[in-house]
Amino acid sequence: MSYKCGCYAYLNLYLEKYGYHFRYFNHSQFLQDYQQMLSEKYNNDEINEISQQIKALQDSKKQEDSKAYERLQHIRKLYKPLHKNIYTFDECFLENSFKSLVAACKKGDRDLIDATRYPNEEVKVFTFRVFTKDFINLFLEEINHISNYDGIVLGRPNSMNHNGVLMKELGMDEMLTVLREEYLQPIVDTVFSDTIGECESHRGFTVKYSFDGTVFDGSGDKQLGKHYDNAEVTLNVCMQADQVQGSNLVFMGMANDEDCDRERIHLEHEVGMGILHLGQLKHYVTPIEQGIRTNLVLWLRSSAVRNKVCPMCWDSPEIVATKCMDDGFRP
Repeated sequence: MSYKCGCYAYLNLYLEKYGYHFRYFNHSQFLQDYQQMLSEKYNNDEINEISQQIKALQDSKKQEDSKAYERLQHIRKLYKPLHKNIYTFDECFLENSFKSLVAACKKGDRDLIDATRYPNEEVKVFTFRVFTKDFINLFLEEINHISNYDGIVLGRPNSMNHNGVLMKELGMDEMLTVLREEYLQPIVDTVFSDTIGECESHRGFTVKYSFDGTVFDGSGDKQLGKHYDNAEVTLNVCMQADQVQGSNLVFMGMANDEDCDRERIHLEHEVGMGILHLGQLKHYVTPIEQGIRTNLVLWLRSSAVRNKVCPMCWDSPEIVATKCMDDGFRP
């Protein structure tokens, strides 16, 4: 079974045009919460239009799970993979340096992983190589294959990005489960043992940024606003960076800190390099000024953590069963 918190249809409703996450229960509540803020830029008619847009987004989110289930069944019947060999995990997909790092973590040796920490004492961000060039090339070919497959319309990777592929729809979740359990968990146990336990589920997806906006559905992600992830831990691996300028990843503070919007770290992406951080660490992506960039993102979830406090509503979760979309809660 899959589970979500009941807040998903009411909170963190993102309207890209306004770069803001709203909560919406009804129009009166919306005006009470946001009219004063929005009136600095918009008149009453425009504010009412924003309310209508959020209500439409909310209605869409309420149907999201059933549509995702139907879409997944359709893809599984229709899609023929291009490279079947990458759907079963193999250690040859991984860089030797990454395997050594994981082996050291399993032995309780922190020296290698500590050496990958970005030199900032306020936040924990780690950077290390993950995948080989050979695997990355095959993976990108597979992503392009399904993205242009006749008769298949892919779901959005998340509520903010337009362009990308869900690993569940691609059929690679089992392969990534091995990566999570045998390789990422020992790292999490080493560097985040004070806050995170076992991450027994994940959400995997690619995101793609393009300066000319011609990738996938044509809308073209060019930047990403301030946010934190629906994850306990995030691994973000650059798989493609063709003549990229801009599109840097900027880290700020933890979402529940008063000083959460102060910028701490600016990182450029490098093919094969993974960035590991706590999901609640706020971040954004600067505008891409040239080229195309593709990243594989893994949101690692721990039910022991989120069953106590939902990371999206900051309250005890109302756990509801779903057909397809799983946010890592467990009854």
